[in-house]
Amino acid sequence: MTKSRFVLSLVLALCIGTIASAQDEAKKKNKKKGDPAAKLVASVTKQMMKTFDAVSLTDEQKEKATAIIKEHAPSLGEAKKAVDELLSKEQKTARKEAQKKARADGVKGKEASKALFAALNMNEEDLTAYKEASKKPQAINSKIRKAIAALLTDEQKALMPKRGKKKTAKKMADTGVQTVSLKLPNMT
Repeated sequence: MTKSRFVLSLVLALCIGTIASAQDEAKKKNKKKGDPAAKLVASVTKQMMKTFDAVSLTDEQKEKATAIIKEHAPSLGEAKKAVDELLSKEQKTARKEAQKKARADGVKGKEASKALFAALNMNEEDLTAYKEASKKPQAINSKIRKAIAALLTDEQKALMPKRGKKKTAKKMADTGVQTVSLKLPNMT
């Protein structure tokens, strides 16, 4: 009786071990292939959460932010795909390298865009189409950012770093730009 129980438990343990091993291999396969939608949600979530690092989101805010991202991920994915379809494999590689170089050099904004457009080596018509297509993912990202910002308390909003094109006097002073105020006579 005990011998049969031992054999039965041994067989059962081997079956469970085999099933667990098969599941681990299936997970590894799925991880390699990856669900594009899940990858996109994870990537956008990581990017957006970096934006809001300074404010320490609560768990509830993080859940709501993730739900917002999941809601907009399909349209963002389609918009990014439309942009990528305009580029050849070589242009995608050149874009990636230009982005890496700009980050490494600390180049941002219009200067980074100029470098990226130069790296794409496109004619004027294709470049215009690329710029137009690029506006849609940017708009969706902005929409996501605004929706998440709406979840913040006033204290958290005060902690957020300011974004925008306006240079403050301090930034201008840091860059060596002088501001001059001229008082002109009234010409009326």
